[in-house]
Formats: sequence, structure tokens, C-alpha cells
Amino acid sequence: MERTVRKGLRTVAIVLVAMAGVRTHAQTRFEFTTIIFEYVGPTDRPVFPIVISASNEESEWLKKRFFGSPDFDLNPVRLVENATMKEISDIPMLQFILNRPITKYGPISSPAVRIIAGAGHNYKETLISAGNCVGIIDEIKKHASAYPSLVDQLSEFEWRIKEGVRQQR
Repeated sequence: MERTVRKGLRTVAIVLVAMAGVRTHAQTRFEFTTIIFEYVGPTDRPVFPIVISASNEESEWLKKRFFGSPDFDLNPVRLVENATMKEISDIPMLQFILNRPITKYGPISSPAVRIIAGAGHNYKETLISAGNCVGIIDEIKKHASAYPSLVDQLSEFEWRIKEGVRQQR
């Protein structure tokens, strides 16, 4: 009888640990209200970072945090509605990249794109190869189609990424 109780308790413990792991994994989704894309790599002309945000104050805080230089002010923050930002935040490929473990060696190839996603003063930062960023930018352009100047800026950024990848070959 005592053996049966122990077996039952072990089974319950295993199920509880498994459920806790699944719940923790499900909570790794990071909803952000500002996202920054910064090109990192060789280029023949400047490629200014892109800042997309639902909050002007938050975007200004992140700009100061990561790009204290006055040159960064040459490129404006693209403000979008909260609903648009939520759609961008829900892009599965972007969520995967923001929640993956980051190696200390960074991306495999140059050029790269640094992605900073934040909500308030909390943020996540990752570095991915430029080629992998193209798909994410295409998805964002679909969700931001109501903002033509943002789509144009993303298209220019995407073109620069592709140009940088071609130069490395």
C-alpha cells in the first residue's frame, strides 16, 4: 500500500513539474510597444535605425538609452496605433527571435541587424543575421500598410540589408 502511495505521489509530482514547464513556456510571449531595428555591418552610406512605437515618451527613452548621439534625430520615430503595434508584437517569427537564447558569439554572418523591443523601461535585445531580418520586415510592412511613410522607410532599410548581404558575397 505504501509503495502505491509513493508511486502515485511521484506521478503527481512529475505531472505538476511538466505543467509548470508548459505554463512557463507559454508565458514567454513578450508584448512590446516600441521596436528598433539597427543595421550593423559594412555599408557605403549611413543606414539610420528605424524606431516604431505606440508611445512617443517610450521611444524617446529607448533612443536616449541606445543612441545618445544627436545624429540619431535625423530619422524620426514612426508612431503607430496600439492595435498596429500589437499586431507587430504578435508576429510569430519576431516572438521566436526575441525569446530565443542568445549566444555570446552573435549571428553567424555579417551584416547583422540588432533588434530592440521594449515596453516601458523593460526591453529585450537580440542580434540576427541581416538575411533573417528580411522576412520580419516584410511581415511588419503588411501590418503597417496604413502608414505609407513607415512602409517606405522599412523598404529602404530592407534594400540596404540586401545590398549589405550582396557585398559580403
